[in-house]
Amino acid sequence: MGDLSTSNITLQFLSWVFTYTLHSSLLVLLLWVWFKKRPKMSIYLKDVLLKIALVAGIFTAGFQLYGNKGWNITIDNQTIQQPNTQSQRLDIQNLPPATKKILPVTSPQNEQPNTTSFAIRWHEALTLGWLVTVVFLTLRFVWLKHRFVRSLAFVSIPSPALDHLLKALSDKIKLRQEVQLLLVTNTLSPLVLNKRTIVVPVKALEELSLEQQESMLAHELAHLQRRDDLWLKLSQALQVVLFFQPLNRWLFQQMYEVTEQICDAKAVQLTLNNQALAKCLVEVAGWFTSQPRWVVSMAARQKPLTKRVKQLLNNNIMQHSTKPRFLAPLSIAGMIGLVVIVAIFTLPGIQFSWAQAFKKKPKAKSFKAYTFRVNEESNGRYEQAIVIRNPEGKISEFYLDDKKYAGKDLAKFSFIERALELQAARNHSKKIFSEKYSKLELEAVKNKKELAEAYTKALKIKDEEKKKERMIEIKKKGQKYQEELKRKKKQLEKEMLKKMKKK
Repeated sequence: MGDLSTSNITLQFLSWVFTYTLHSSLLVLLLWVWFKKRPKMSIYLKDVLLKIALVAGIFTAGFQLYGNKGWNITIDNQTIQQPNTQSQRLDIQNLPPATKKILPVTSPQNEQPNTTSFAIRWHEALTLGWLVTVVFLTLRFVWLKHRFVRSLAFVSIPSPALDHLLKALSDKIKLRQEVQLLLVTNTLSPLVLNKRTIVVPVKALEELSLEQQESMLAHELAHLQRRDDLWLKLSQALQVVLFFQPLNRWLFQQMYEVTEQICDAKAVQLTLNNQALAKCLVEVAGWFTSQPRWVVSMAARQKPLTKRVKQLLNNNIMQHSTKPRFLAPLSIAGMIGLVVIVAIFTLPGIQFSWAQAFKKKPKAKSFKAYTFRVNEESNGRYEQAIVIRNPEGKISEFYLDDKKYAGKDLAKFSFIERALELQAARNHSKKIFSEKYSKLELEAVKNKKELAEAYTKALKIKDEEKKKERMIEIKKKGQKYQEELKRKKKQLEKEMLKKMKKK
C-alpha cells in the first residue's frame, strides 16, 4: 500500500467495493432470515439491528482489507511482458535509392510505433464509471430537493390552537430545541423539513379534528426527538455512494416502516388516543398522490400505511413498542463492536493484487535513417545523403551517393550538418504553422457558435421589424468573420512561404 499511483488506488478502492458488497449482502440476508423467524420482535430492537446492518459492512470491509485482519481471497492482476530483444543494425541496402523527405526507419525485430497511445485499465474504467454515476445522482438529488422546497407555498394563517398544542407536546416530550410550525397550501403529508421545522398543510386545520391534530403533531415531534432527519440524510448519502448494492433498498424500506411505527407508538404514549392517530393517517392518505423521499413525512407509502392503521385500530402497536433494557447506548455500542469483530474474522474479503500489474514494458531501441538531397549544400558534388542515427541519437554512419563513411568522418563534410539543421528548422516551422492554423480553426468554430446563439435569440423576438434588423446584423457579422478568417489564413501562408524561402 506504499505506492499511491492511480492504478494502485483504483485497485484498493475496488477491493473495498467488492468486499463491502459481499459483507453487506451476507449481513442483510442474515437479518432478513432473523426477521422472518421472529415476526413479533420489538420494533426498537429492529431499529437498532437495521442501523447496524446499514453501516457495519462499511467498517468490516475496511478493517479486513487495510487492517490485515481475517482472511482474503486474492485475485492477481498480472501483465504479460514481451522479451527485451537487442536492437539490430539497420540494413541500408533495403532503403529506397532516393527520397525527397526525411524517412524514419526501424529494424524489423524492434519495430514500434512512434505515436503515443492512451490505454485505460479495467479497474480504472470501473472507478471512473462509479465516480460519474455518483456525481450524476448527487446533482439529480440536489436539483429535485431544491425544486421541492421552492414548490412549497408558505402562508401565514393564525392558528393559536395548533401553536398551543405544539408547545404543550414539546414540553411533554422534553425537546431541547424550539420547533417552528409552517403552514403551506400544498396538498401533502405533514413532514419534518429539518431539525427545527415541521411543515403542515392548511388542510390539517380545515379537515382534522383537534384530537387528530394533536396526534399528528405528536408523531412529527417524535421524529424530531429521535433525530430521524439525520438518519434520513445518512441513508440518502449511502444510497448515492453505494448505489451498486441493491439489497440496501430493502434496508431503507424496513428502516422507514420501523421508524414510522416507533413514532406512532410515541404519539400514542403522548396522547393516549390510538383511534385519533389512525383516523388522522387515513385522512392524510387521501390528500396526496406522491411524497418526496428526502423528507421525514407522516404518511408517504400506501402499503406500510395500511399496516400501521390496522395496528393502531387493533391496539397492536403498543404490544411490540416496549424498549428492552439492553438497548441502552453502551449496550448498542457493544453490539456494533461484536458484529464488526465477528464479521471481520468470519466473512471473506476480496483483495486485488497489484504487485505485478504495473511493470513498465522496456522500450525497444532502434536505429533511424534519414535520407535527403544535398545538391545545393555540397555545390553539386553530391546528389543525396543518408544519415544513420543509433538508439542514443548520435550519427553512427552516413552515405554520400551510396559511398559509406563512419560517423567520425562527419566533420569533413560540414554541409551534411547544415542540411540537417535546415531540415530541422523546416520541420519546426511546419509545426508552428500547424499550431497557428489550428487556433484559427478553433476561433472559427467559436464564432459559428456565437452566431448560432444570436440567431436562436433573434428568432424569439416578437417585433418583426426588430427581428429583421437583428437577422441582417447577424448576417453581416458572419460575413465579417469569414472575411477576417480568410485574411488571417492568407497572411499565415505568406509568412510560412517567406520563412521557407529564407531557409
